Parts: sequence; structure tokens; C-alpha cells
Amino acid sequence: MSRIEIEYCGACRIGSKAVTTRRTLLSWLRERPDVDHEDVTLRPSSEEDVFCVSVDGERVWCANNPERRVDAVAAVNAVRRQLAG
Repeated sequence: MSRIEIEYCGACRIGSKAVTTRRTLLSWLRERPDVDHEDVTLRPSSEEDVFCVSVDGERVWCANNPERRVDAVAAVNAVRRQLAG
């Protein structure tokens, strides 16, 4: 099973964007047998301006300015490409 982690700046008040991205990932990936819902996790970080999605420990997508915009669909596409690779 592949593990997907959404790492986000815990002090930046963007936790809701992480939750939305997780929901989008779960919705788009629900048909994949190699991704379990419990394996899509959120991890608050002490790093400033971080919002990244990793697959099995490898970062596959990061937002440039997470306080302004997080593109959940771009994150999903990056995860799908990584899982297909």
C-alpha cells in the first residue's frame, strides 16, 4: 500500500486547506486498490510556508504560496502520476 502525506505549516492557519486537499485526494483515489484511506495523512509542520504532498516519503507536489492558494487538483494529479510511474 502506498502512503500519502500532506505536510502543512501548522502555525499558518492553513489546516483547512490540508483537510480539503485530503478529501479531494480520497475522492479521486477511492478506486485505487493500492491506496487505503487511512494511508492518506495530515502532518502539521513547524516549517514556515510549507504545503507539500508526498507519496511513500517522496515529495511530489508543493504549493508556492500556501497562504494564498493551494490547488488540490494539481496535488491529486501529481499523486496520480507518481502512483502510475
